[in-house]
Amino acid sequence: MDYFPFITKNIPRYGYKVYKQNIYLKDNFFVVDKKQCTLCKKCEKSCPVNNIKITSKVEWKHENCQMCLACFHCCPRNAVQYVNKEKNIDTKNKLQYWNF
Repeated sequence: MDYFPFITKNIPRYGYKVYKQNIYLKDNFFVVDKKQCTLCKKCEKSCPVNNIKITSKVEWKHENCQMCLACFHCCPRNAVQYVNKEKNIDTKNKLQYWNF
């Protein structure tokens, strides 16, 4: 019996479904500390998929976040945080990567 067609048809779909549930739609875990945020628009400019919009506050469009954390790392005041309580993931008091 040839299992190759079964594997090539079903495994990628399963992988994408897991990716979509666990990563793709998880930008709603990003929070912004309004006291720290100066609306400098660095997070908006750093987002490679234009998922962040800044008006009078920072808003995520919840469309296509790639979870690159560029918004977290480029914020000069450390106002952008990723807090996922169900998986116990939190970027508060974590260091940022600075690429000069």
